[in-house]
Amino acid sequence: MKRDIKKHTKSYKHTGGIKMIVNTILYIYLFLCVMILLYTLSYILYSAYRNYKEKRAVMGWQVAMANQIYQVNLGKGVHRDFIKKLQKELVDTEELKYFEKALESFQEEEVLLRILCDLQKVILYLAKEYGDKGTMDKAYFALFYSRFSKGAWTDDQFLYIFLGYLDQRSIYVRDSVLKAVISAGQMSWVLRVLTEFTDKNWSHHAKLVGDSLTLYPGDHEELTKILWQQWRRFLPTLRQGVLLYITQKSSSYKREMYEVMTDERENIELRLSAMRYFMKNLYEPAEEVLRQYVLDPKKGYEIRVVAARVLGKYESKETLEVLKESLGDPNWYVRFNASEALIEQKRSLIDMKDILLGEDVYAKEILEYRITERSQRK
Repeated sequence: MKRDIKKHTKSYKHTGGIKMIVNTILYIYLFLCVMILLYTLSYILYSAYRNYKEKRAVMGWQVAMANQIYQVNLGKGVHRDFIKKLQKELVDTEELKYFEKALESFQEEEVLLRILCDLQKVILYLAKEYGDKGTMDKAYFALFYSRFSKGAWTDDQFLYIFLGYLDQRSIYVRDSVLKAVISAGQMSWVLRVLTEFTDKNWSHHAKLVGDSLTLYPGDHEELTKILWQQWRRFLPTLRQGVLLYITQKSSSYKREMYEVMTDERENIELRLSAMRYFMKNLYEPAEEVLRQYVLDPKKGYEIRVVAARVLGKYESKETLEVLKESLGDPNWYVRFNASEALIEQKRSLIDMKDILLGEDVYAKEILEYRITERSQRK
């Protein structure tokens, strides 16, 4: 009997211990659920507050700017109180974001430009203030400047302040400063910042350089002329960026691009960029050389691949035969680009019948693959 009682007592204690553990786990789980719920609610409330605060701040700046536009339309200048407000509040990056959104809502370009001209001293003051801030603050201010400078803020002090920003080893700061300096519309500034990058051996992605140069608000032909005169002084990535910019903005450099493309001693990326120039700007001497490149197995595969793609813009009979021959090339990328070029030219099936009915498996498969893929996209 005593043994049975002890046995039941032990069993009860064991069961009670398990229940306590289970209850503890449940309490912890419920506590975590409540905490997650509270966090979610607080996040929703905080987001709503932030949105309300932003809308209110942006609206305040819109009203203030509307008043200044009214003043300017009456023939008066920007009010001193507004200038003081800008100096006091825009040193805060968050407030600068609100001001930027307010500026975006104004479409009267001419009146806005007149106001921005009057604000040059304020922006210069802010540029100095942001020079003492962190990396992302500097990058953001430089971007703000690039968006709204519109050739209105051209005091030389801006250039030296922005060059001071470059001490930060951050791609964001460098790209933002590049955009800011170029957007000012001063050719001497553009040359100075590219020279600064070169002297300090600061490489920058060519695509970013090319895109930044397109922000130049002045005469692009004049800028391309100045940049080309100094082109060989720059770092290779900057030189490539200049080539990308010229490709987008000028058709007057066919001979110069031809020389870069055919110079065997030149950097391979620069030669490829020069080749792509002839996709947009057709040039008969370049077409002949490109045909030679595609068929020459001794050329690097990059040269042959790009040449095949560029030839898609040239529809001569000789080019057609070269592209058809390239469909059987051992290099898949050459075959792919040759097929892409032929499809881009919208050649008829009659032009392609010797490929589609021929015995070259490589050529037939890549062409059928590209035709099928294009038809499925449509």
